[in-house]
Amino acid sequence: MTQVLAVCKKFTFHAAHHDEEATDQCGQVHGHTYHLEIEVTGDFNERMLVHGNVLKDVYREIEPFLDHRNLNDTCPYNPTMENVLLWLTDLVDAHIREPAPNVTAIRLRLWETPTMYAETRRIIS
Repeated sequence: MTQVLAVCKKFTFHAAHHDEEATDQCGQVHGHTYHLEIEVTGDFNERMLVHGNVLKDVYREIEPFLDHRNLNDTCPYNPTMENVLLWLTDLVDAHIREPAPNVTAIRLRLWETPTMYAETRRIIS
């Protein structure tokens, strides 16, 4: 029997940004305390799907682009919450495959405020 298992780790970073297309207050430079959840899913046939240190290492690879940075300087897109999330999904996807070959899907949830987040899921092969 194969069981699907999900493992999730939450990270926090502080960053500034402005929406380059906004005409309201979001068009002004402002900051957030973001919370990023990285969840990996896969077939659980062994002792563990992924070691927690793998998720820490993946985050360490992308953290220099995030923490205490202006996302307009690092994100290749207009850094709305949704665009930052899609960019982070690409980065996590690129860094998770080799150290965690049993992972078949990733889910990222990016909290921009305590009451609002964006989420995406990606099947990886």
